[in-house]
Amino acid sequence: MNYFLLFLCVIGLSIGQVLFKKSANILKTLDAPWKILFEISFISALAVYGVTTLMWVWALQHVSLSRAYMIMALAFVIVPTLGHYVFDEPLTMRFGLGVLLIISGVVLTIRT
Repeated sequence: MNYFLLFLCVIGLSIGQVLFKKSANILKTLDAPWKILFEISFISALAVYGVTTLMWVWALQHVSLSRAYMIMALAFVIVPTLGHYVFDEPLTMRFGLGVLLIISGVVLTIRT
């Protein structure tokens, strides 16, 4: 259950990053930067980050930081993958190799 919660934290932060990128794209079109405060994507990103932070703190009660933070490395896989599907950002073979190395590292470091 604890690792499931940590994985939900990674998913939440990844979704938050996509929402922040969407906000950044919207910001380019606004006539005043402060108007970003009223954009649903920005408000949603803050809300997702807030809830995810609370989940992270709860999870840290049950899992050591050294193991929990290794799970966060999965965000380096999830965020670019979401960027590819949501914003049509390119993925390369080098990225694929990096993904394999990251996942291998996470598996090696969290195993007891």
